[in-house]
Amino acid sequence: PAFYEDGIVYISTKYPAVRYKVKDRRINKNVMSTYVATRSDEGPLADPKPFALDLTTVYHEGPLTFDIVGEKMYFSRNNYHKGKKIKSSDGVIKLQIYAAEATGNSYSNEQPLSFNNKDYNYCHPAISADRKSLYFASDMPGGYGGMDLYVAKRNGEEWGEPVNLGEEINSAGNDVFPFIHADGTLYYGSDGKGGQGGLDIFYARSKGESWNEPVNMGTPFNSAHDDFGFIIDRDKKNGYFSSNRPGGKGEDDIYSFYVKGDLDSNDDLATRDLWLIILDEETGDVLSEVDISSISFEELISSNITTADGNIVKFQPSKDNNMVIQLEVEESNRVDGMTDMEGKFPLHLAGGKHILNLRKDGYQPLQLVLESSDTEEEVVAYLKRAKGCIPVNGSIVNDQTGLGINGATVTIVDQETGQEYKVTADQAGNFEYCVERDRNFELVVAKDNVIVHRESMNTENSSAGPGSPLAMVIDVPGGALSAVPGVSSSGSYSSDGSYSGSGFPDLADGTVIELPNIYYNFNDASIRPDAAQSLEALASMLNRHPDIHIDLYSHTDSRGRSSYNQNLSQRRADKAVDYLASLGISRDRMSPQGKGESELRNECLDGVDCSESQHQYNRRTEVRVSRNDSNLRVNYVDTPPATSDSYSADPSVIDISSDYKSDKDYMVIAGTFSRNSNARNRLKQLHSRGFTNAKLVHGDTSDVIRVCVEEYNSHSAARELVEELKMDAIHSYVKFLKVRP
Repeated sequence: PAFYEDGIVYISTKYPAVRYKVKDRRINKNVMSTYVATRSDEGPLADPKPFALDLTTVYHEGPLTFDIVGEKMYFSRNNYHKGKKIKSSDGVIKLQIYAAEATGNSYSNEQPLSFNNKDYNYCHPAISADRKSLYFASDMPGGYGGMDLYVAKRNGEEWGEPVNLGEEINSAGNDVFPFIHADGTLYYGSDGKGGQGGLDIFYARSKGESWNEPVNMGTPFNSAHDDFGFIIDRDKKNGYFSSNRPGGKGEDDIYSFYVKGDLDSNDDLATRDLWLIILDEETGDVLSEVDISSISFEELISSNITTADGNIVKFQPSKDNNMVIQLEVEESNRVDGMTDMEGKFPLHLAGGKHILNLRKDGYQPLQLVLESSDTEEEVVAYLKRAKGCIPVNGSIVNDQTGLGINGATVTIVDQETGQEYKVTADQAGNFEYCVERDRNFELVVAKDNVIVHRESMNTENSSAGPGSPLAMVIDVPGGALSAVPGVSSSGSYSSDGSYSGSGFPDLADGTVIELPNIYYNFNDASIRPDAAQSLEALASMLNRHPDIHIDLYSHTDSRGRSSYNQNLSQRRADKAVDYLASLGISRDRMSPQGKGESELRNECLDGVDCSESQHQYNRRTEVRVSRNDSNLRVNYVDTPPATSDSYSADPSVIDISSDYKSDKDYMVIAGTFSRNSNARNRLKQLHSRGFTNAKLVHGDTSDVIRVCVEEYNSHSAARELVEELKMDAIHSYVKFLKVRP
């Protein structure tokens, strides 16, 4: 298969017309011809049709590859040109590589490439994103086995001599069907590199003029049968491959796939499976029932906000300083569980850096930082017994908002010995540690490597101990956070109407909601599974707030003809609106508008050498609020809007400042709001779900309203409720009610 506009082009022994019903006697099959299958509005590929009949002959055609601007096609064919067949010296019509140019909806001006040789096979072409390198398979002399992979470089309009990709890639067997991704990763099939059987799919990354060791793609891509012809889109989310494994429709079948998370885009993002083993540091005994909670560092440090219906929203300022909201549906990288009787716990790290918190009664809590790229198959961690140390349950909060500061680091410095302990707070700003008695400590709080607060702690004469931790709140001045990029404590409009700060006010007319997960295949307007997920999140918000009207804008990068890009972007905008309409959104509330390449966000114009990620930055879909007659606001996890409707006159809001009487130590908070109306909406939601004790509270450090779900004496019981609320997509965290000396 090869990506082509709204679908794929592929080859088949099914003949396109009676005149092409010609058998190749060597394999006792009909000659290969090319077909195109286009995705329907619902997503699946529709019935195929013959492709490029003006290039079709009674000989084998395909596979094909298209350059990234859609202007030229390269394809394999038996040596047949201008009505003449050319045999090799051994009497066989070998495969050669041809080029053809796009002319409207067809291809013409076919020409054999200059490096072809009638005595050898040249096939399976794959063109690079910059159109300067053509990869292919050949059995020409000088290789390492049967078919080898080669690359030819473009010199102006001519192709240079083919260069073998070397023994890192090629084997003593057959190495075939290359596909070169825009990021430079090479995918191909090989039956000489070992694996699960027959042809297996491998990938390799270049390192200068050579290649890293190829990696077998493993299951589900490979089987005990032939697996080959792998392609994946520019965002490494959707693709196709061929296989003759059992369970298909015929012999070689085409399979589609969708990738959750990252496939193999970077070595430091490779998914790893490993065992975590927990031991007693003193005795070496295995420790069962150790609580393990983990979160990816990227997820931990991200600044998230949530809409009233629980959709996760990321935000970033645009270059013109107006606010752009990004609506995303994130796949959590969290891991939670407990070690077994052998002290083991299986970890599946989905890429990048992860922070693991390990807890067991009678032991000091431990925090591990693991990189998915550099871990061994087993990671051993040792827990210290909590002999005489003082357990600390801390919370780092913004003193202007009263909200936890997610991802902040706390360095605990022993003033006597100079020894340092560093822990990272979770998404609610909470952390745990165990410190020595009768010591003076300095606590240094940093956010994104910027020190925002210092505080002293003294553990002399402390009564805290196992089961009764020292609960403390570290108030970080909101002004100090203004030095941290994207974590300013409030937002405001300037006289020219631009907005600054991380707090965001009403969802006003003109607000842009960017949909960064609306990906498209090259030249493709169809809605992919990942795009559907984001559109469904948008639809849930629009269904909940029927007074919001939107304009939906689709943008392309600069590659390809501007007129074609304009048409393509309009088709994409239309398809997105069609999908939203299928989810119940009235078309009267939506206006699709294709922008083509007219609003690039960087300097990647025609002729400018840009990376694939720079081009991807321009390919996006945006929703602009054209009219908002509702009172919808965006509620912040990190920083609320600067203005709010007052709750001071509402006697039902409980003051939890110093005179609040409670025999409990912890509150579970399910939302912090600056507007009374939004807080009451959340309270109503909780009451409807059976949390009849939920109430509104305020006081202590800020002018905001919190929604308290329940109070507990046990921190672990409070955390269990947080996990339960998470299942209902309700963000919550634990707040400490008492601060012990």
